[in-house]
Amino acid sequence: MSNLVRRRRDELCELLAGLSEDQWAAETLCAGWDAGDIAAHLITREREPWTGPGIVLGGPFGALTDNRRNAWKARGRDVLVRTLRSGPPWPLSGPLANAQIVEDWIHEQDVRRGGAGLTTPVPDTAIAPLLWTAAKRFATRTLALDGDVVVELTDGTRHHRFRARRVLPLAGSTTAPADLIVTGSVGELLLYVAGRDAADVAIDGDDDAQSLLASSTRSL
Repeated sequence: MSNLVRRRRDELCELLAGLSEDQWAAETLCAGWDAGDIAAHLITREREPWTGPGIVLGGPFGALTDNRRNAWKARGRDVLVRTLRSGPPWPLSGPLANAQIVEDWIHEQDVRRGGAGLTTPVPDTAIAPLLWTAAKRFATRTLALDGDVVVELTDGTRHHRFRARRVLPLAGSTTAPADLIVTGSVGELLLYVAGRDAADVAIDGDDDAQSLLASSTRSL
């Protein structure tokens, strides 16, 4: 397991272990989920990958995934934190480590910014490039709008401009003028394109394009 994966997982576990009972039970940014649901979700995702279709497809698959998450949650905080602290198994600790680091970071913010009312530290400079890469990847999916809108994500230094459209949503970057500019730190941009309304971003641009964006779900 890489040192970065281990460090991020340890920081997440320290957060979870240090929550008061009220903070543990408070709703997170994932509607209807408390910190126990977040921890159980991470464990189910990485240790029972056969439940993965339920996260995407819902329906009977989603019911199975929910049952497994609830079963893990019922084991209690000590078991959840101890299991998470042992680290994600391969390949999430190996070739897919970058994706796991991003997943852990997003869900840490879900806990911090929900009812727990905790501040968010500036992301470790070592993971900032991973968060930026994820933000670009997610944005192509979550900002697919009914139209042909050019969106630019920027933290003031990095810039990513792409066509946010439902037709050919995997289209790459473009140099066309931006209809919308979403500005924020790398972590805030990632949270925004991952559907978290608590993200601290500024949105500027064409009124019609802003209306399209406001009506989008930004759902992964």
